[in-house]
Amino acid sequence: VITLGQPCCAHGHPDDLALRLLQCHLGSGMSSLLFRRLREEHGVAYDVGAHLPARAGASPFVLHASSSADRAELALSLLQDSWQELSHTTLTESELDLARAKFRGQIAHGGQTCSQKAERCAQLHSFDLPEHHDQICLDALDTLGPEQLRQAAQRWLQHPHLSLCGPGDTLRRMERCWERDQSEVSSCSS
Repeated sequence: VITLGQPCCAHGHPDDLALRLLQCHLGSGMSSLLFRRLREEHGVAYDVGAHLPARAGASPFVLHASSSADRAELALSLLQDSWQELSHTTLTESELDLARAKFRGQIAHGGQTCSQKAERCAQLHSFDLPEHHDQICLDALDTLGPEQLRQAAQRWLQHPHLSLCGPGDTLRRMERCWERDQSEVSSCSS
């Protein structure tokens, strides 16, 4: 199991919506970038995803993949590439439109029952956000362009941390790859 992540902004922060759209682009459904890249194109992962839970403080932005030991290094490399692309390339308009549709679907799915609506209302209250926060986000979706998403990634997603779980020899190989790649990133940015 390979996990890349780092803390970013709180739920309701001005960059939160942009990061949520990036999370939808990367990990929501079979049309997501991670699913297509790691599963369909390279066949290196059983399970992939991107998560950004709602938190009052720093929320973790996380990418994950489950791979076999012999394909784990390639899976890590593909996750790292996907992470780095967030800051260096902009989504196409069609990719952004799909992310917006997925976000709208998440909001609709999360408010289907009375208990879901009540739970969300309580959560928003605990974050000192208005009860209509989700509607505010839905109304703002079309005001965010690809460049705003890239800029949010540049502000919040520059220094991912790695977490690994698996056989010891594979973990040691992957740790060496990670350290080599991080030193290359550091020398490129200096």
